[in-house]
Amino acid sequence: MRRFALFAVLALALVVVACAPPPAAEPEVEEPTEEQMAEEPTQEEAVTEEPAMTGNLVLERTTGTAGETRWDYGGCLGEGADSYLVDLECREITIAIENAYLPFNYVELSTGTPGGWDYDAIAEICTRLHCTPIFVEAAWEGMIQAVGDGQFDMAADGITINEERAKIVDFSNGYINIDQRLLVRKGEDRFSTMEEIADNPDLVLGTQLDTTNYETAIQYIPEEEVKTYEQFPFAVQALLAGEVDAVLIDEVAGQGYVGENADELEVVGPSYSSDQLGFIFPQGSDLVDPVNQAISAMKTDGSLNTLSTEYFGPTFTITYDDIGEGAYASEASEGEATEEPMEETPMLEQTTGTAGETRWDYGGCLGEGADSYLVDLECREITIAIENAYLPFNYVELSTGTPGGWDYDMLAKMCTRLHCTPIFVEAAWEGMIQAVGDGQFDMAADGITINEERAKIVDFSTGYINIDQRLLVRRGEDRFSTMEEIADNPDLVLGTQLDTTNYETAIQYIPEEEVKTYEQFPFAVQALLAGEVDAVLIDEVAGQGYVGENADELEVVGPSYSSDQLGFIFPQGSDLVDPVNQAINAMKADGSLEELSIKYFGPTFTITYEDIGEGAYAE
Repeated sequence: MRRFALFAVLALALVVVACAPPPAAEPEVEEPTEEQMAEEPTQEEAVTEEPAMTGNLVLERTTGTAGETRWDYGGCLGEGADSYLVDLECREITIAIENAYLPFNYVELSTGTPGGWDYDAIAEICTRLHCTPIFVEAAWEGMIQAVGDGQFDMAADGITINEERAKIVDFSNGYINIDQRLLVRKGEDRFSTMEEIADNPDLVLGTQLDTTNYETAIQYIPEEEVKTYEQFPFAVQALLAGEVDAVLIDEVAGQGYVGENADELEVVGPSYSSDQLGFIFPQGSDLVDPVNQAISAMKTDGSLNTLSTEYFGPTFTITYDDIGEGAYASEASEGEATEEPMEETPMLEQTTGTAGETRWDYGGCLGEGADSYLVDLECREITIAIENAYLPFNYVELSTGTPGGWDYDMLAKMCTRLHCTPIFVEAAWEGMIQAVGDGQFDMAADGITINEERAKIVDFSTGYINIDQRLLVRRGEDRFSTMEEIADNPDLVLGTQLDTTNYETAIQYIPEEEVKTYEQFPFAVQALLAGEVDAVLIDEVAGQGYVGENADELEVVGPSYSSDQLGFIFPQGSDLVDPVNQAINAMKADGSLEELSIKYFGPTFTITYEDIGEGAYAE
């Protein structure tokens, strides 16, 4: 059934396993059939006799190369187990998920951390199958088709199993049952059934388009008379405003809205459909059988019932007021009154420091006049080392003489939340980390990869984005497409920038003395164009920037050689690390970070190295 909003407590009346009339029923976990039981391991053969719930795994947020938000557990689950139902050998599995559908998936505003039935169920499944789950935020609209097209390995989003969808994707076995019922204004006495709505031309029914709720609605009411909305919150708002008289909705969602609006809303009437939910996969996926084995084992040992009790019982009290917008954070849907997470960034002003260094600031403290701050730094000045020569993170446009980039926008938004004064100081990459470690700057923002060696000198913030390393080559290169092929051919020369993680990766494949190094990437790329080297190992975002500037001459090829998290750096022991981490987590939760990724890593960002100055390297 599947649709966006559930709001809260979920003291649900989902179909229950027995016929007893409990006052607050939990959703029915499907009992395995005799045929399924025959395929399952016996109690003696099972991997664990007790439910193997995964405990307090910690999710980490990253951003993919297309700007999409990803969450993972930092590696493979189930490591060290004696045996597995099926050993997927730490295979990475991308899972489409909204992060906006209680209680299945969400991100709490207070912590910036995801949670929900889907996360716990998939973590448990991967623990039993020895795999690496990677949750990728994706809107409901188009999700099923995207999985069918192979853009994701699977989706976990409370998806109803039906024949129409099964033409596009393969389903797992059902893991839970959900009812559809009517959500109405409290005290509604004109009707309590779909039939009564259909018989009264003055009544208007609303629901979300492209859901099984919509499919059920048009079985009772002519299609053109059903008022449809892009998301359930809009339908519920229309109900509260009197624009519709009822909303057909999954019962868990309806009870959630009742929990949030107890004096205004109620769920009435019978169930109009009792649907099984399942995971979806591209057709023919080899994951269906292992996942089905895990679901069956979790039914048998009680793990599924444990999850149902946790997320559909009376102790679950999270509401939609408590969570972020997930995959919809960057949308401004038609008719939706949204409040931008942050105000527009002020103008930057250039000054010159006492040592002749170029500085940029906003003319004063950011966040003045706010009612509250994550942490109030009381307008403290924070010096930030920055190159102004590294697209799309930081640069100065030649046409305007004005700096810009991901780093500037990010720091401005952070200081608005922390009530501080950012001062950007131009500094060359070479020596920047040591300079921060020595306390010459309060921090640096320059697309800096988090690694153990650097952490001996500086403290890192929480990671805010993931960057892949790939090969930049001359267009049409057909002699190689991998590092291994370069290593096997003594006539080929690899270039990269010294003192970078790209260099560290390069010497894992090619002897150190054979890697041609440059002080800056522009010099390495110029050498590539001139034929002095055959490839440059580079961060993909930077490589794509050079391709944009030299579309007829360059291209990025081959696999990713490292997927690295980037973070800000500080002198060791700095008291800024915790406030900055709080700001990063808040910006993850409210969608601000996602907006920056779309702005600077999406197709609308067209600034190239020809458009910017030399920054810290200007003579």
